[in-house]
Amino acid sequence: MKSKDPFLSQQTSFATIATFFALWIAVYFDAVTEDYMGYLLIITIGILHGANDIRLIRRVFTTVLPGQMNPLIPYVGMVLLTGLAFYFIPALALMVFILLSCYHFGEQHWIDKSVKTAWPHKLFFLAYGSLIFGLLFFLNAEETLSIMENITAVDLHTDLLTLFFGIAVVSSIGLGIYLFLSRKMQSNWIEEIFLILVLALVFKMASLIWAFAIYFIFWHSIPSLNDQIKLLYGENNRLNLKKYLKSSWLYYIFAVVGLVTTLYLLRNQEQLFLSIFFSFLAAITLPHVLVMMRVYKEE
Repeated sequence: MKSKDPFLSQQTSFATIATFFALWIAVYFDAVTEDYMGYLLIITIGILHGANDIRLIRRVFTTVLPGQMNPLIPYVGMVLLTGLAFYFIPALALMVFILLSCYHFGEQHWIDKSVKTAWPHKLFFLAYGSLIFGLLFFLNAEETLSIMENITAVDLHTDLLTLFFGIAVVSSIGLGIYLFLSRKMQSNWIEEIFLILVLALVFKMASLIWAFAIYFIFWHSIPSLNDQIKLLYGENNRLNLKKYLKSSWLYYIFAVVGLVTTLYLLRNQEQLFLSIFFSFLAAITLPHVLVMMRVYKEE
């Protein structure tokens, strides 16, 4: 486990203030405005936090890639396979995407607080990420089901979201208590519970897109960027941030242009756009999730 940060570290303080500011926005702006702000955050910071995956692959997969294989090849292959999966087996692809994303979100949030990473920790990572997603889905059930049904072409019921959220709550509490009592996880649990309550309030008051963007950007993408910069360049500072941006700009531009073009072409077809938007995110996110799982394992 890495050295423990002081109570309310600079990063946590920023995320907390940003979350409360986003809550204020959710009160005073309409859903359409919230959605556009959410798209803006996801397109800028959200995509940026996965824009250096090629370098990360080169860094942590050196013993796996055969010969002098360009890491771009397996990366593009994963993106294409994900896209094909969402086309041919959308229901299964969506389920795998959600579960892997849950694990990824939980891992990023808790990895530094783990004394030693073993199977109970991994289950807790999945449970905690499922708690975040489950809370988001449960409090925005109508929008969530509409998008899922458009992606999968399967009729779904709110009971499915309720069950998912219920399992996440029970497993998070059970595993959390076990890890706390066995001293295998060190954290300010009061602060963690407070965070969940704040997120519940934001998720309830904000639109689905804005609610997702708030957590995805402030509590996941920015901390993940910090982790990646430390891994690639040794420490977090402005110079290394500039290096990160310089090495990732080409991938970032391609991703942003593709997403913005899609947004423009489907600007009058909201549900179709949302379905394609999340499928697009999945196609570029799944390779990133697998890369970061390897990164955290190497650490």
